[in-house]
Amino acid sequence: GDCSNGAQDCANAFHAHAFWIGVGGKAELETLRSHADVAEIRASSIASWEKRLAGIGNTLYSVGTFPPEAHDALAAPWQEVCDIGGVRHLGLSILSQEVPGVLSHTIRCPLDLRPVELRVYSPRLLRREQFDDWRLVFFFDIRPFVKAGATFGILTTVFICIVLTVASVLFSADANNLVLAPIERMIAKVNTIRDNPLQAIKMADAQFEVEEAKKHRERRKKESIRQSLCAAEDADARQKV
Repeated sequence: GDCSNGAQDCANAFHAHAFWIGVGGKAELETLRSHADVAEIRASSIASWEKRLAGIGNTLYSVGTFPPEAHDALAAPWQEVCDIGGVRHLGLSILSQEVPGVLSHTIRCPLDLRPVELRVYSPRLLRREQFDDWRLVFFFDIRPFVKAGATFGILTTVFICIVLTVASVLFSADANNLVLAPIERMIAKVNTIRDNPLQAIKMADAQFEVEEAKKHRERRKKESIRQSLCAAEDADARQKV
C-alpha cells in the first residue's frame, strides 16, 4: 500500500505484498468452506482498521493503507479453489481482477506465479493433526525482490566480465613483453648468426657496449646521489655553526 506519512520503514519494503488469503488442508471442501465463512474479511473490518491507523499518527514503521482497488477484493467471499502441492486451498486472490494502469496480468491461484516469486506463511502454533486438517494460509508476492535480485546478479556478471577482460588484456601484454619478445629476439639473433657466423662477434661487441653504457649510467647516478647527500650535510653543518 501507500506509505506517505514519512515513516522511516514502510511495509512495502518487506514481505507485505499479500495477494492470496484463505484456508488449506486435507479436510473436505465443505469443512474448508465452513471455516472460510468464519474467517472472511468484512468491509466493516477494513474500514475499522484504516480508521484505527489514521488515529495513530506518524510512527517509525508504517503498515501503509489499502489501495482502493483492494477494498472490494478483500471483502469478497472466499470461493477460489486451488490445488497446491496436492493440498486443497480455498480463498481469494487480490490480483484476480485487472486494474487499468496498475495490474494487467491477473493471478487467480498462487501457482500462477513461479515458486521463486512467492512465499507462503501459516500459523505454526498448531499440533500436526490440526495443521494437516486445516489452517489459514497467506501467500505473498515477492516479485519486486526477485527482480531486484536479478538486476544485481546481472550487474555482478557484467562487473566480473569487465574485470576478466581487463585482466586478460594485461596478462597478454605481460606475456608478450616478458616471454614472446625475448624469444623472438633470440630467434632473430640465431638466424643472423646462421647466415653470417662473423656477425656473432659484432653482436657480442654491441652487447658489451650496451652493458658498459648501462654501468656508466648507474655509476653517474650513484655519484650524483652521493654529491647531493654531501651537499645537504654541508648545508646542515653551516646552519648549525
